Amino acid sequence: MGGFNSGRYGGKQQCEHSLALDVRIMARKGLLKAGSRFTWTWLNKSDILILASGDYLTLQYAFNGGALCSYPVHLTQTPCYYGGQRVWFACPHCQQRTAKLFMKRGRFACRTCHRLRYHSQALDPMARLQWAYSRLQNRLAEDDCKPKAMHWRTFERLHDRLEDINIKIDREFNLRAGAFLRRCGIDWE
Repeated sequence: MGGFNSGRYGGKQQCEHSLALDVRIMARKGLLKAGSRFTWTWLNKSDILILASGDYLTLQYAFNGGALCSYPVHLTQTPCYYGGQRVWFACPHCQQRTAKLFMKRGRFACRTCHRLRYHSQALDPMARLQWAYSRLQNRLAEDDCKPKAMHWRTFERLHDRLEDINIKIDREFNLRAGAFLRRCGIDWE
């Protein structure tokens, strides 16, 4: 009981590992015009036929080699501050406005309906800090010099943020090390 690898198995599926439709990309490419017909293909070679009909899209696809699925997904629009319209999917399940629909068990719905989470939400506090640290470090030059075309103000802000994260990583490490040493019977200050 409580041995190696005895914790929970699996967990919630992550957005990054799910097939997704993004209305922003479709709008940018001009694919949402009434009468448009196009195929959306993912990296794993899965594809879906999409028919645009004014205020909705019809999704047609075969799930796991089974029968052909076909159902409409309504589109909504919101006005932008400086003119124009922004297009959104209306989730087929909850009707909430969303930019992405994810496929799970053969159906498309929003992240909330499918109970998906982002990669960063699956990390423990220490891993989340290390992930944030590495992302910031990648934005800055290797030799701690300001990258070309980056404003000094931005560089200083990122550098300060990097130092803050480093302090938090040290604090989290000390807390974990102290807890471990106390469990081992070693006095930790």
